[in-house]
Amino acid sequence: MITSYKQLPVGLYLDICEASQDESMDELAKQVRIIALLSGTTDDEILNMPIADYQRAVVASDFLQREYQPSGRCASSYKVGGYDLRPFADWTKMTAAQFIDYQTYAGKGTEPHIVEIVSVVLVPAGKKYGDGYDVADVQRAIRDNLCVSDVLDIIAFFFSQYALFLKDSLTYLRKRAMKMKSGTEKETALKQVRL
Repeated sequence: MITSYKQLPVGLYLDICEASQDESMDELAKQVRIIALLSGTTDDEILNMPIADYQRAVVASDFLQREYQPSGRCASSYKVGGYDLRPFADWTKMTAAQFIDYQTYAGKGTEPHIVEIVSVVLVPAGKKYGDGYDVADVQRAIRDNLCVSDVLDIIAFFFSQYALFLKDSLTYLRKRAMKMKSGTEKETALKQVRL
């Protein structure tokens, strides 16, 4: 049975999130489903286990009650489903396709599209985003093999890098606006780059 975020593949985490939000089940049915998912068994197998084993499984699943706190750091590479994936965090070198995909997935909500967002950030070693590899296959590998703690660490790191990129861009635009000579154009430009 999976007992920590480090052991929990992100795809299974998403399945657990879906089960916990399923309004057709009562709380006990949700608990059974979540324990079944963590155990790699069926709901019926959980319902037929001895009560002492069930209680131990409930205690073991308690880690889900605590929110994972991302470190904000990520590894230099991730071996996932036959891929050597490298984090891509330099926004100035991002391709338009990569940025558009990121914006598309993030605009639909982070949690349901977390695998797709991470697939924009993790690129196979020696490859450019979407070139020379199957993005859908990388997404499957991430969903099935990358633990949720690594995914959340990558997302936190990526968002912090994005915030720095935006800050640097605004600083640059503000300096350019300050160098403008015309009063009206300068005021308009400064209003557009104020935080």
